[in-house]
Amino acid sequence: MVTRMEQGGREAGLPPERSAGAPDEATGASSEHLRRVLDSAHDAFVSMDAGGFVTDWNRAAEETFGWTRGEAVGRVLADLIVPPGMRDAHWTGLRRFLESGEGPVLGKRLELSAMHREGQEFPIELTISALETDGLVAFHAFVRDVSERHRAEAEREALVEKLASLARTDELTGLWNRRGWDELLRREFARAAREQGHLCVALLDLDGFKPYNDGNGHQAGDDLLRVVAGAWRSCLRATDVLARYGGDEFAVALPAWPLDAALPVIERLRTNVPGGQTCSAGLVAWDGRETAEQLVGRADTALYAAKGGGGACTITAG
Repeated sequence: MVTRMEQGGREAGLPPERSAGAPDEATGASSEHLRRVLDSAHDAFVSMDAGGFVTDWNRAAEETFGWTRGEAVGRVLADLIVPPGMRDAHWTGLRRFLESGEGPVLGKRLELSAMHREGQEFPIELTISALETDGLVAFHAFVRDVSERHRAEAEREALVEKLASLARTDELTGLWNRRGWDELLRREFARAAREQGHLCVALLDLDGFKPYNDGNGHQAGDDLLRVVAGAWRSCLRATDVLARYGGDEFAVALPAWPLDAALPVIERLRTNVPGGQTCSAGLVAWDGRETAEQLVGRADTALYAAKGGGGACTITAG
């Protein structure tokens, strides 16, 4: 009858190097000292013979993988801790080393996935060495569970991303702030130039916001800005850019739309201001040659022409 361990060795295309039973117990003070050293190590220590069978397994390995030393020693290593999707590569690498002496992974610090007794996979860092004694090759690995490190790295990356987002976001309205607007406008400029497409930019300013703010209080003024931002956001496409440009002034970028298509959108925003307030707007289309600063400057000029004319209107410039 073919044992499970013999099957493991045969998966590598090689006869097992040792019997399926537990390895011979080392005797003597030096062996006992080595056992104590390995069992006091914080990293898991795992040994495997050339047939793919576990020959040593310290206490940290028990904690890391869930198998006791008595359960692990003599078993096929791949069945215990190698995820199913990686077992072919495991056997291929073992066969290659035994046939050619080439082991690209030996002596290197590696990060890959391992499998716990309960079946869940988790990230590990390990270093593998191969030693030959009396003509028999054995493989030894120190293994460290790096799940906590991966979690910490993911949390740090999420925090960095959040901070970067906050640096580009207006705290009051949740819209892009001036910095975010500048970055996104450069992106849209590059896209329009690459595709030789349309791009329209508008600046909008609430009429009489200062008297409203002074008469009703700063909290009411902040509430109005938040409500306006929410109302306008719902009127735009996902590809459009809406930002709080400063104070009660907002900026809008409308990619891929010519001036005649962009005008109804800006009018929809301008007339969608709650609390009986009104709004003025300046809308311009990129001419294909000017810079972003020049385009925004023309929008600003158009806006103040609208406000100078009494407000509550949109002035356009092609």
